[in-house]
Amino acid sequence: RSNRTCESMKTEVKDGMRLVGRCEMILTDQHGRVKEKRVYLNDITDNGFDLICGLMADPAPPGGYGDIVDVLGIGWGAGANTAFNATQTDLQGASKDRKAATYSHTPGTKVFTLQATWGPNEPIAGTAGIEEVASFNDITAGIMFSRLVRSILNKAAVDTLEVNYSFDWA
Repeated sequence: RSNRTCESMKTEVKDGMRLVGRCEMILTDQHGRVKEKRVYLNDITDNGFDLICGLMADPAPPGGYGDIVDVLGIGWGAGANTAFNATQTDLQGASKDRKAATYSHTPGTKVFTLQATWGPNEPIAGTAGIEEVASFNDITAGIMFSRLVRSILNKAAVDTLEVNYSFDWA
């Protein structure tokens, strides 16, 4: 086992490889017609880089740092438009919801995608002004790997929101 610390690995990941996160949000009405489609880049948290270190090289990572990223979350309400800060550990909105995500990856490529869908009356039976999206490694707590903040996307009770969060190693 190497004597390299997670901090030195974190620097190598940041400087030697590039991980580009992209989030596609597709809002459809009750008839399946696309109302809005948005694509954004996201930011990776400090804990997200620690998670990469734990998954890649630590045979006994500290609590939570050995768990895969398989959850997406959305946030709305007061605080949801708080600017990204790498030290954040959760969505910032007063209201938030998480869903287990479906993982997909084509062997031989450097891209993987997480997908989750909020159907009618999800996350609430009303309009939710979604302002933030994040990825996590646990449905209720865990580590927030990445987060993005953008202008409000209003999801009415009858709408469906599909979130496709992809990561591309370059």
